[in-house]
Amino acid sequence: MYSEVILQFKKWVDSKLSKKRGKKTSFFTAASNPIDPPFEFGVGRVDLMDWFHPLAYPGQPWSDLHVDVIMYYLRKFCKYGPDNSARVTTTDPFFISWVVQIHDAWEANGKDKSLISIHHEVAQYIRGDRILANTPWVDVDHVCIPVNSSAAFHWFLVVFSIRKKCLYIYDSLNGYGVKHTNTVTSLVQKISRMIPLFLVATGYYALRKDIDWIQMCICWKASW
Repeated sequence: MYSEVILQFKKWVDSKLSKKRGKKTSFFTAASNPIDPPFEFGVGRVDLMDWFHPLAYPGQPWSDLHVDVIMYYLRKFCKYGPDNSARVTTTDPFFISWVVQIHDAWEANGKDKSLISIHHEVAQYIRGDRILANTPWVDVDHVCIPVNSSAAFHWFLVVFSIRKKCLYIYDSLNGYGVKHTNTVTSLVQKISRMIPLFLVATGYYALRKDIDWIQMCICWKASW
C-alpha cells in the first residue's frame, strides 16, 4: 500500500515539472507551481509545488516545515493509528537549538545547575507547554527528536526511549565520515546531558517512579 502511495505521489510531482528548467530557481513553471487551494497540514500551509520536490527527489535539504509536518502526522498516527497503545510524542526543529544553547552556557559557567530552570524552553517541552509538541513527557514512553546537522544539511532522528533509558539514533548517513560522526555524537551527547538535568528540575522523577534512572545509554541505528 505504502509503495503504491509513494509511486502516485512521485507521478503527481513529475506531472507538473518544467521540461525546460534552464537557470530558473524553480523546478516548476509559473503556471504549475502554485497550489490553489493550498494544502493545510495542521502546522503550516503549502501553496507551492516547490515544497514537495525535496520529498520526491533525494539530495535536497528539508525545511523546518517539512520536519514539522512529518512530526505532526507522526503524533497523529501514534494517537489515532491501529496501534494507538503506543505512547509517543515529538519535539519540533527548534528543540535541539535550545538544548545546544543551554548546554554550552552550562559548560561555560562551570556546569552551574542554577541555569537549569523550570522556565527554560527545554523544560517547557518536557511539561508539554510548547504548541507544536504539547504532550507532557510524563504521559509517554518515547520522545522523537528531529536533529539538524547543519554541516551536512542533514536531518537525523533521535528517539528518547524513557523506559529503556536510551537515546536511539536513526541516521541515514551513519558511516558517512569522521566529521559527520563527530558532529552527530556531539549533538546527541548534549541531549544526553541536558535531558536528565531538566527531568530533575521539572520533578519528572517523582511522577515516574516505575523507571530506574541509574544511567542513560546511547544506541546507534542507521536507518532514517
